[in-house]
Amino acid sequence: SSAATTVMTFSNGSAGRYVTDNDNAQVPSFAMKSGSLSLSGSQRATLPGGNYYFKDFTLSGSSSVTFTGPATVYCYGKFDLSGSVVTTDVQPKNLKLVMVPDPSGTAPGKVSLSGSSAFYATIYAPQSDLTISGSGGFFGSVVAKSLSTSGSAQIHYDLSAGGKGIELVDRKSTRLNS
Repeated sequence: SSAATTVMTFSNGSAGRYVTDNDNAQVPSFAMKSGSLSLSGSQRATLPGGNYYFKDFTLSGSSSVTFTGPATVYCYGKFDLSGSVVTTDVQPKNLKLVMVPDPSGTAPGKVSLSGSSAFYATIYAPQSDLTISGSGGFFGSVVAKSLSTSGSAQIHYDLSAGGKGIELVDRKSTRLNS
């Protein structure tokens, strides 16, 4: 890793028209609770590719979401993944997570990746803290306010995901590439 020599700035995430023109109607009713996607235990949901807008995205236990096509998830609350997400062709470029301010303009919540599952995605969360814990792996690229890791989780920058690896916005920016 090497310290950046200039201050990097990133605009806040934006859902644009997908706040109202999204594919949330494709989410099974058992998985939607007050504008949030929430699965627990061994619940499973399969979603087509598209653009989804959620308050919170929470998968716990052995729950899972499978995207059958390229998808973008816009989230303004918290993104808490201890279950698993399966992306099309297991490629980070096929799932984008964009953390966006809530409807009143408040910064989005944190992103937590835990458990033992691999997560393939491109994460854009310049206002959100990112925590990676457990024994799973992250494959893709990240822009986040800060990053903390624990456990034996591994981070893999995927050259096919685009972006520049891992960019941290909080005070001292660091770039990690592999």
